Amino acid sequence: MISKPPQNWSTHEDKVVSAAQSAVAVAQFAGGATKRGFSLVKAGVLGVMAALWGFGGLMALLFGGALGRPSEAASGIMILLIAAIPGFFAWRNLRKAFGWEQYGDAPLICFLC
Repeated sequence: MISKPPQNWSTHEDKVVSAAQSAVAVAQFAGGATKRGFSLVKAGVLGVMAALWGFGGLMALLFGGALGRPSEAASGIMILLIAAIPGFFAWRNLRKAFGWEQYGDAPLICFLC
């Protein structure tokens, strides 16, 4: 014959379920923090790269234009345009790191208006 379970059988299950839910919540928070930290590192690296490329392009544009070499000035413009690519990805990763994704794809200037 099957015996009857004790009166407090559900309280033990509740403790196990709440402990498991707490462990899952901690793991999810740690995973999110890791992703945000990695996005911040990527934003920093890409931002430095974009700044260096942008500075190089600006110098090529200014000195090439000042010295009367249109081909160097044009290459400076191209370098500036290429520098915008890592700049965009740096901005996107910075938004991911700080949770600014909820504002959509509008630039920061729109939020200052």
